[in-house]
Amino acid sequence: MGQGVVKSTPDAITAIQNMKNTINGGLLENINSFISYADSLNSENFAGAKADQFYSEWPETKSALQTALERLNMMSDDVMTVNTNIQGAGGNQV
Repeated sequence: MGQGVVKSTPDAITAIQNMKNTINGGLLENINSFISYADSLNSENFAGAKADQFYSEWPETKSALQTALERLNMMSDDVMTVNTNIQGAGGNQV
């Protein structure tokens, strides 16, 4: 995109709103639930070779999910702010 171009088309507005709705519609809660379920696993209720593989991989996966949660929150807020600013500056274009 060229420098100095500022616009927010109806398609962009729809995509942004759908992103926000997805995030607020349970995505973050589902990821948090997934983390809680995985954290509840232990050798008393989940054992074996595949369980051991899970336990060795889970800390890195959990960290990535927590980072994704943080970034989704930031991105959701940022994209709405940018779109609002563009709209306020008259950047509506079809």
